[in-house]
Amino acid sequence: MMWLYLPDVELGTVTADLVGGKALGLCWLQSCGFNVPPTWVLTTQVFEAMVQAAGLAEHIAVLEQATAGRPDWATTELALRQMVGVHRELAEALRAAPLPEVVHLALQSLPQNESQWAVRSSATVEDAEVHSFAGQFKSFLSVPRGPQLVEAIREVWISTFDKTVLHYRAQHGTPMPRMAVVLQPMKPITVEDRAGVAFSESTISGLFGVLLQATFGAGLTVVSGGGGELKCVRESGVTTRPVSTPYAMVTATEGGIQTTPLPPGNVLSDLEAFQLAQLVRDVAQRYGRPADIEFVWRKSEDPVIVQVRALTAPSGPQPDRTA
Repeated sequence: MMWLYLPDVELGTVTADLVGGKALGLCWLQSCGFNVPPTWVLTTQVFEAMVQAAGLAEHIAVLEQATAGRPDWATTELALRQMVGVHRELAEALRAAPLPEVVHLALQSLPQNESQWAVRSSATVEDAEVHSFAGQFKSFLSVPRGPQLVEAIREVWISTFDKTVLHYRAQHGTPMPRMAVVLQPMKPITVEDRAGVAFSESTISGLFGVLLQATFGAGLTVVSGGGGELKCVRESGVTTRPVSTPYAMVTATEGGIQTTPLPPGNVLSDLEAFQLAQLVRDVAQRYGRPADIEFVWRKSEDPVIVQVRALTAPSGPQPDRTA
């Protein structure tokens, strides 16, 4: 299978090896009845076809050997520094290689009335229970249909071999990643929309309960480390800690993302924080372990979950969590 529409897929018929961790998480959310966007996936088989067409099997074997990890980390770091030229050649080849015919057919089959898309990584190692590779691969929002959509897909494939990814693999001894690509239609993002992350257990010392971090506009501000309003939710109430955020990210006139000034006021009301906290608790209960989600909350709509993973950095025991 090279091209999938997730609403047509049964959970047990796909694996992370085929669709990547992010898409598998979306498939699980969908199977549980949670609100997720319509999602199409270019599977890892398309990535492998691109690698073959670009003649990159040997390049990747060299990178795999260099990042296999050794007891002597200095030797690994030296090997990684020597891979700069290999990465450059690999990126250039992936940008220049002709697309497999299935990609053209897949893009033609997308809904014609959707003019902008989210193009998101879904690597085989992404969102794993132990090592999530959070923030390591590239994703793009508000990508216009046409050549820019193809370019964004290529850049997601190329990010499979980014230096930070290779360092992470070497440090943690993970398998060499392979990349599927998630495509989701999206309306332009405005400053009236909200997005961010939610943790079923707080990851911040001294804060107990469900932890939310949200911003106006796109969630890129939060997931890229740019800050966002913090709220910790317990049955007894909501604790808010404003975190300085320089701007909001919204859809530019011609597509893509641009910055804009933040509006005044809280990103989420306490009532909305309770609603979102209950949602992430429900996810964690079905998941069977503490969960970390990314959400989008459009004006006048219900929140949508765009990613789920196991919480890999809990803060530890949380006494009196719901007091």
